[in-house]
Amino acid sequence: MNTEQRLDNINENLKDTQKNINGIKSVFSSLKTWWTTPKQPAGKDNEKVVSPTSPSKQEAPNVADNPNLGAAYERSQMLMAAQKSSLHPAMRLKGLEDEEEEPDNLDDFRTTSRVINAKLDSDLDEISMGLSRLKGLAVGLGTEITDQNETISRIHEKADRADMTIGSQNTQIKKILKR
Repeated sequence: MNTEQRLDNINENLKDTQKNINGIKSVFSSLKTWWTTPKQPAGKDNEKVVSPTSPSKQEAPNVADNPNLGAAYERSQMLMAAQKSSLHPAMRLKGLEDEEEEPDNLDDFRTTSRVINAKLDSDLDEISMGLSRLKGLAVGLGTEITDQNETISRIHEKADRADMTIGSQNTQIKKILKR
């Protein structure tokens, strides 16, 4: 956005430069420009000055401030907080869980299959939550990339316009200087 704003300022300055070049081209146009230009009081500058900022001075963008990624990031954080409350699947497989006690007598096939199915279901639920979190982040990133592509194309058009104007003004100045 900073680049786009600076290109807008450059294009505005090039318009003023073109007016000055047109004024130089004719003898009487400089007098006309002098009479028609509104006079500004001395010491007061009406233009706002945009100070350039170096990339090292800028703060890193906050993901939560981004409208596309913020919501996906918040959902992801909530899902992760919910997952952290339960133990990791590897801990359950090693028998280091505190959540549920298994019966001591697992000789019964039905009891064993119920316990295994319950573990598989809980693991699949965790995988499902992780995949839904990744999907939300991917959708947010996709939207952000689309917005960035639109911004880049606008910047490209403005930079091309500025480049053509500068080239044209350079040739005009060279012709004036040869006279």
